[in-house]
Amino acid sequence: MSKRVVPDFAREFDDEAPAAPARKIPDSGSFIAGSHGDASGHRDFKLYIPPGAGERPLPLVVMLHGCTQNPDDFAAGTAMNDAALAQGFLCCTRRSRSR
Repeated sequence: MSKRVVPDFAREFDDEAPAAPARKIPDSGSFIAGSHGDASGHRDFKLYIPPGAGERPLPLVVMLHGCTQNPDDFAAGTAMNDAALAQGFLCCTRRSRSR
């Protein structure tokens, strides 16, 4: 069994040490469908909610897309849900009306 010193950590370890236990996969948040309607009309949307969203107020980014896309395609193409996860904001993408 050989031993090496890792200068950054200043500790010894051996090459045959068991692997670290698997870490829990972090929560990736939720991408939920919703709708809003009032006297002026009705809109469907999808909302990305990052983990821990109920613990503090978060900013909301509203994404608008062309009428040939849907919220799922737009979210995948822009990676905004990934950005919302990394930066801690809500991301709402409304569904366009079909023409």
